[in-house]
Amino acid sequence: MLSLVMQRRVEHVKRGGATLLITLTLLTLALSQPRLEYTLTIPPIEAQRFQIAIRVSHPESKPLRFVVPAWCPGWYLLMDYEQDIINLQARGKRGQPLAIRQTGKREWTITEPDPEETVLEYEVRLRGKAYSLFYSYLEEGEAFVNGPSCFLYLDGHTQAPITLSVNARPEWKIATGLTPANQPNVFTASDYDELIDCPIQIGNFWQTAFTAHGVQFEVVIAGSPDARTRDRWVDELKKVATTTLALMRRAPFRRYLFLIHAHNIPFMGGLEHRNSTVLNVGASSPSIAELAAHELFHAWNVKHFRPAVLGPFDYTREARTKNLWFAEGVTQYYAYLILRRAGLVDEEGFLRRLAAEIEQLQRNPNRLKVSLAECSERVWEARNSMGYGGVNYYNKGCVVGLLLDLKLRAITGNRRSLDDLMRLLMERYGYPKLGYPEDGILKAYSELAGQDMSAFYARLVESAEELPYQEVFAEAGLELTQEQGRYRLHRTANPTPAQQQLLNSWLASLPSAGALNRPTRLAARLSLQPEHEQQAQCKQPARPQRNREAGQARQVGIGRDRGGQRQRHHHPRKGERIEPGGKRHLLTLCFRRVEIRTERGCQRTCQPACCRPLREQRAQQ
Repeated sequence: MLSLVMQRRVEHVKRGGATLLITLTLLTLALSQPRLEYTLTIPPIEAQRFQIAIRVSHPESKPLRFVVPAWCPGWYLLMDYEQDIINLQARGKRGQPLAIRQTGKREWTITEPDPEETVLEYEVRLRGKAYSLFYSYLEEGEAFVNGPSCFLYLDGHTQAPITLSVNARPEWKIATGLTPANQPNVFTASDYDELIDCPIQIGNFWQTAFTAHGVQFEVVIAGSPDARTRDRWVDELKKVATTTLALMRRAPFRRYLFLIHAHNIPFMGGLEHRNSTVLNVGASSPSIAELAAHELFHAWNVKHFRPAVLGPFDYTREARTKNLWFAEGVTQYYAYLILRRAGLVDEEGFLRRLAAEIEQLQRNPNRLKVSLAECSERVWEARNSMGYGGVNYYNKGCVVGLLLDLKLRAITGNRRSLDDLMRLLMERYGYPKLGYPEDGILKAYSELAGQDMSAFYARLVESAEELPYQEVFAEAGLELTQEQGRYRLHRTANPTPAQQQLLNSWLASLPSAGALNRPTRLAARLSLQPEHEQQAQCKQPARPQRNREAGQARQVGIGRDRGGQRQRHHHPRKGERIEPGGKRHLLTLCFRRVEIRTERGCQRTCQPACCRPLREQRAQQ
């Protein structure tokens, strides 16, 4: 048990003209946390199972209840992980068997644990790489570990630190966002949230690394794309990472891993994690830039700042929020913006993508029946992790993000944009602060606009009425037209000087890297805490980044694979597959899905990329 004695002395307190010397002693006893050691063993491929052991040293409570998550953060659908947890056994420190029984759909209980040490052993049945975003697999030459599908948690102790040991073939490499310990193949996690939000790639894979604005990025590719394809992907990732960091100005991670599965499986897409992303793409995919931009931006939007219900997690039930449209749809809008700002698409290609989103929405009659707020909150009932009632919050959320951005630019004379909203949410609600309340986005948006935006926001988010395209586009100097039944978004013929300035700013390519060296004026204007004050709060100086050994990586992310091909071509979103003939199908999943989110910022020690401005990170290099 850890006992913390905190003394606070309040001196010279004046009451009624008298100066009192008051000493307040606050005694805080931290909750007793047992030591948790997880061991993952990778058996021969024929087994198609993982072997897991959880060692609990000095448990101070009984019984011990172990639970498998009901969902996987980032995937808003209940999963059936409990069906794959088999052959559970428990033993004490001296090897004596302990009674264990299933006490719920997803829980197992050891009624009389060994007070010195109790070990739970079980196996996880694997399902193959087809759904490797949410499940685990073991194939020839490689294995992938999705945390929620494999690791049970000790109820009441999800905040306890964890050590994970991996037993695999000696020639295999390991890539994960977990922190390496001082022993080979041993990693640490600050708590259970971090453990399962760091997927693990094990085996033979190709890897490289690069640095953007002083932040290290690692790329791991499992599969067999040719060298030219790999090089093209890495070049795209460099541009995406550089542009995104310039946009957000601070990174909520010390290092970041792009974990790419190039396996040509039916289910394509990605899943976000706190400092990594998993991308499922075809081995010959011409581009992964859009999918990577979407997933990387999730490191901020939904991982670092998120709806309050999405962290800390309750893994036993659905986490309902009306703001998934913002977490996913606005993230997709930023995926397009990042492609444009990175120079990966030209102005025409950027506007064409937005017009395609508008066209998809306008051809959907359900847009006039279900609001964005409702389709976000009730997505759990639809069992598709994309929306409810026929409305896709990726699609409509992207369009609403466009309208919110242009409206804010127009009413503030282009002094404010959605970029400022993202930075404001990061400052105000970024981890480890609490997530934003259900009305947090509206309040921040109105604050930036300098006026009450409730009516406009309600029309876009809370109602199912037609979106005000012409009103917003006219203010911004844009026109939405139809040509042969296809929507087209383009500049007006004769924009005003103000509209021209707005459009040039919005449609500009790569932002100046100097933006990283300029202090953010937003904090001072909106009474936010400046970055240097945040840094001063940290009790210990930031430790310099350490190079990890080869084969150690990061975590994962989620989104859609909609590459940059010019021809009209549908790219799969989460939960979709496309047959060779181009036919679209929404996968009817016979399993449940889970959603997972977590991001670590500054705790007791300031991490280099946590609460320091990026310009200071660069100075450390």
